[in-house]
Amino acid sequence: MAKSKTASRPKAVAPDWNGGLERARAALYKKYYTWITGHDGAFLYEKIIQQLYTAILEPGDTCIDVGANKGFHTFPMASLVGSTGKVYAFEPISDLRANLVERARQENVEQIEFILAALGSKSGEVEFFAIKNYTPLSGLKLRSPPADAVVERIKVPLMRLDERIARDARVRFIKIDVEGGELDVIKGGLELIKRSRPIIAFEDGRDKAAESYGYSLDDYFRVFSQADLVPIDILGARITKANWTDKRAYYTILCPRESLEDVSEILRLSVAEKVIGAAESIRVARERAAAAAA
Repeated sequence: MAKSKTASRPKAVAPDWNGGLERARAALYKKYYTWITGHDGAFLYEKIIQQLYTAILEPGDTCIDVGANKGFHTFPMASLVGSTGKVYAFEPISDLRANLVERARQENVEQIEFILAALGSKSGEVEFFAIKNYTPLSGLKLRSPPADAVVERIKVPLMRLDERIARDARVRFIKIDVEGGELDVIKGGLELIKRSRPIIAFEDGRDKAAESYGYSLDDYFRVFSQADLVPIDILGARITKANWTDKRAYYTILCPRESLEDVSEILRLSVAEKVIGAAESIRVARERAAAAAA
């Protein structure tokens, strides 16, 4: 990635200023988190992740979408990497994969490879819980589905990233959303991750996901240490053992140390833009409602 423009700025040396900066940053984060979690937070998260890979991906790059679902991220990624790039899209539900393939055909997008499989730390065949009327909640574990959920148990191939992606592939970005099994996906791709040094964005249930998939806080951080990646949240703040159970932001970004400053800045700018946009949309909606009621 390009070197951050802020990297050469002189560091502040006044103790009072440093303390004030940290307090101001903490206050700003609190406001951002309040907006994100209070106003269609899930959608804002996805848009921020989209802005992150938009800033990272270039024509000719390779990226991976694990849990492609309806292609919300798959097709924008394909547009960014262009005809000379490659997107690997993993989706274990056959109907969803078929819809993705058909969309790619209609839009003449040839740089996406759609793979009918789940990913994990092992390979073989596994039982998968497909929730027909809430497909984003489908996964290898059945985790408190809605009362009206229509659940179908299916058998799907289980793969490891290290087995499926060519050794000479240089992957720039990976998005993972598999309803709690994200850490197993990362464990199954450690060699690829060490080799390519990608930025990884994954939905992170933290202690709840750990409970469902049988891993501990130490396991969580051990995997990231093995990959030599730094976990940060949606605002670019470091995730540590002390704040691991903080639920304010359910996406985690795994960042190579050499890109940490740039990625953190991209995230902060993206969140600021989305928060401002959300505030403006709410203001306009309220004005229209007031005018209609007048």
